[in-house]
Amino acid sequence: MVEDYYESFVNLEKQMKVLVENAVVAGKTVFTVNPNGMTRLKDYVGARHGDVIIGNETDIGTVKINKHVDLQLTYNLVQDIKKELSTSFLLSGSSIRDAERVTAQEVQLIATENESAFGGIYTSIASDIQMPLVRNAIKELKIEGMDGIDIIITSGIEALGRNVEQMKTARLVQDLSMLAQLVGQESIISTINVEAMVNSMVINSGVGNKGFTYSIAEQEANAKAKAQEAMAQQAMNPALAQAGQNYANQMVPPQAQEGAM
Repeated sequence: MVEDYYESFVNLEKQMKVLVENAVVAGKTVFTVNPNGMTRLKDYVGARHGDVIIGNETDIGTVKINKHVDLQLTYNLVQDIKKELSTSFLLSGSSIRDAERVTAQEVQLIATENESAFGGIYTSIASDIQMPLVRNAIKELKIEGMDGIDIIITSGIEALGRNVEQMKTARLVQDLSMLAQLVGQESIISTINVEAMVNSMVINSGVGNKGFTYSIAEQEANAKAKAQEAMAQQAMNPALAQAGQNYANQMVPPQAQEGAM
């Protein structure tokens, strides 16, 4: 990629050098005094802040380069080259409109378009460069237990496919949430395999499982624990009700109990 855009990098460096050198020259402050004017150079140089000297304001001037129009053309060229390079190297920020109202959907579409356009290049890099590097590292480090394990580089088309599937799943969840408001949440849950959807979103996120989801054994253990807790709660409810009744009876005076009888 750098070799393909080598000329752009060279031109950018040259134009940046012009801007920097002119900025240094423009930042230098030099005063001039009219030799035929009323203002004397000695009075002006020796005057302190707030002093009054005899002279004319027009006798004092500053040296200006007056190249701002020409430098504006150079600055615009620099910005064009930067935008070209940013787009070429998948910096999506360069493609986003400079406006107050830029929606998240627009930003996502631009990112997906860039990945689709250059996904093949990074897929080629993954197979021709990254994969051999990984295999050589495993061989040099003498890592055991790698037989039967497939090495997958998640970049290029592979990563693009996961990103697209993740976006589709996210949109599906949003649509199901809106539908649940009309038909009820129970109707949606009864028709959707929530566990499979969660596992798919975790895998396609690119961060791996990392203990985010419970295994089947852990899910069964959690369900068993909740069932036992519910049964214990049901068994305690009658005992609590009877204890409350006994306490209420103890609080009633004996005379009131005899009158009631």
